[in-house]
Amino acid sequence: MPMIRRALMLAGLVAVVTAGAWWFAGRNARPDPIVVLVNQMRTRAVVEHERRITVWYRSCPEVTGINPEVFVIWPGRLLYTLDLARSELTLKGDVLRVTTPPIEVEEPAVPSDLAQFIANNPFWNLTTDAAIGNAAIQKATPVARYLSLYFLNHDASVRTYFVKEIDSYLRGVAGALGVNVREVVVDIAEAKRQAAALPKLELCTGSAAAANGVPFVRESQGDYIYLFPKAGN
Repeated sequence: MPMIRRALMLAGLVAVVTAGAWWFAGRNARPDPIVVLVNQMRTRAVVEHERRITVWYRSCPEVTGINPEVFVIWPGRLLYTLDLARSELTLKGDVLRVTTPPIEVEEPAVPSDLAQFIANNPFWNLTTDAAIGNAAIQKATPVARYLSLYFLNHDASVRTYFVKEIDSYLRGVAGALGVNVREVVVDIAEAKRQAAALPKLELCTGSAAAANGVPFVRESQGDYIYLFPKAGN
C-alpha cells in the first residue's frame, strides 16, 4: 500500500508539473502578429474622411411679379467612411496586404434652416423674398449628395487618403510588434453606385454653379451642360 500511495503521489506531481510547464509556455509564447493586427484594426473600426466644400451660383427663378436674381452660397461637409472591421489581412514575407470593403458615402452636412443661415451670413439679407431663399437652401442636400458621389468616383485623392491612412496605421502597429514590413498593399473594393440626382438650379443665363471654384453645371441658351462627369457613370 505505501508503494502504491507513493506511486500515485509521484504521478500526481508529474501531472501538476507538466500542466504548469504547458501553462507557462503558453503565457510566454509570442502572439501571432496577424491576429494582433486584425484585432487592432477591429478596435479602430472606422476610418473617416471629411471634405469641406462651398457651393455658389446665380439663380434666376421665374417668380410672378418679382423675377429676382439671387446669389446663392452655402458651405457643406462631405463625409466618407471605410469599415476596417470587415477587412482582411495577409502577411507574406515582408509584404502586408489588406483588403477592405468599398468606401461608403455618408449623408452630407449642409445648411437646412434659412433663418439661422441668414443670421450667420448677412449677405443673404439682400434677398427680399424668404420663399426664394428657402427654395434655394432646400436644394443644398441633393446637390451635396451629387458632389459626394462625383468626388468619390472621379477624384483619386479620396481613395488616396484612405490608402495612406491605412498604410500609416498598419506600419505603426507592425513596428510596435517588431514585424518587418517593407510594403503595405491596400486593396479597396469598388462599388457600383446609382447616380445621385442633381436638382435644377434655375441658373441665370450663361452662368455656372461651382463647388470650391470649379464649375459643375452651366446654363447655355436654355440648356444645362454638366461639366463634371455624371456621378455613377
